Amino acid sequence: MKDQNRDNLQLVIVTFGMIFLICVPLALIGCNTSPSTPVPKVVSETKVTVLAFIASWCEPCRFSLPTLIAIELKGVSVIILDIDKDSEWRKLAEKYKITSVPTFFVYVEGKKTTRTQDISVVVRIVKENIK
Repeated sequence: MKDQNRDNLQLVIVTFGMIFLICVPLALIGCNTSPSTPVPKVVSETKVTVLAFIASWCEPCRFSLPTLIAIELKGVSVIILDIDKDSEWRKLAEKYKITSVPTFFVYVEGKKTTRTQDISVVVRIVKENIK
């Protein structure tokens, strides 16, 4: 049976010196949590897509999650792949030659424009391509 906590992400949000711990089911924010959905199909169907390879133990990955959620809420397709949680995602990480996390790919109109580990680069490219 699937672990109930497996589909939730814990986000730490620091606002005005206060720390909030929030568990967010990915399905509620629209992030793809199923390895059965082919990534190329999602990438080709949207103007801007962010593909994020993360790991649950990775602190920079956890800190990038609120930004990825904000990008998703702006109408950008965000696919978050936690390579610790599914062997299919690990295989996909190998295919994309992921050697460290977080690693982000940004696709604009189906074409890969950027591979980066810097979430601020992702934000800049998204801002340039959504109006």
